Amino acid sequence: MSKKKRKTKILCPQCGAEFAIGKKEFTTVATVVGEDSNLGSIYLAMAGQNIPVKPLKSFKTVQERIEALRNVGVDVSNMFAMEGANGGGYIASNRNGILSVLEDDDPIFNQIVEQGTVPNNRLFRRWIMAKMFYMMTYKSYRSKEPLGVTSMIHRLGYEYQWKMLLNELYAQMKMEDKDAANFVDRNRWFNVDVVMAMAEDYIVQLKKYVDALKERKCKGVPYKRIKSRNIFKADLQNKIYYPLYKEIAHIKQAR
Repeated sequence: MSKKKRKTKILCPQCGAEFAIGKKEFTTVATVVGEDSNLGSIYLAMAGQNIPVKPLKSFKTVQERIEALRNVGVDVSNMFAMEGANGGGYIASNRNGILSVLEDDDPIFNQIVEQGTVPNNRLFRRWIMAKMFYMMTYKSYRSKEPLGVTSMIHRLGYEYQWKMLLNELYAQMKMEDKDAANFVDRNRWFNVDVVMAMAEDYIVQLKKYVDALKERKCKGVPYKRIKSRNIFKADLQNKIYYPLYKEIAHIKQAR
């Protein structure tokens, strides 16, 4: 009778918190860390959580705090470093002629730095509305009339649609565990079903495009020239369509 294996855990002796470790055992070269390692503060990941991100006030200089906000997509064009009379540094903002100081322990900015998204669903809706108005009113060079939404969609093409969808799904991944309300609201419109529909429609449109291409022959064998690449008609399924159907199967398995 085989002995049942016990699950390995690493716990904090003070609070009992479980540290995150790999699922599989592996061999590595270890380095002993001492106080003289010159590594600064090291933040350990907890089980079931992402690797922790330092709060805004933990950055040593004001410039580091501004860079942390810039790295997560916050507009810092109106922010600048300001030194106090006692030598302390602050982040100041001069927006619309109004000077304000950002507190180091501001909970909203700390959440933005940690999560990478703004916890406000109204901002997302306003962004969508602004994008729609842009597409409705866009005029091409020397044109007096707007192109229209349909023409703009065709002009931007599939690449733009997929890029926007990938950005949205990435944002949902960041907010799933920390901003459940916004996650549910946005996942209602952008989810696996939407990705599946877009992928299947892409294959339909691709087949129409390939079928419309001029048919050529090499020693009597028909082939198509697709993006400077010659492919026999008998190989279209394996070389063009099958890899795409394989990716759709992976999409179906996603949650």
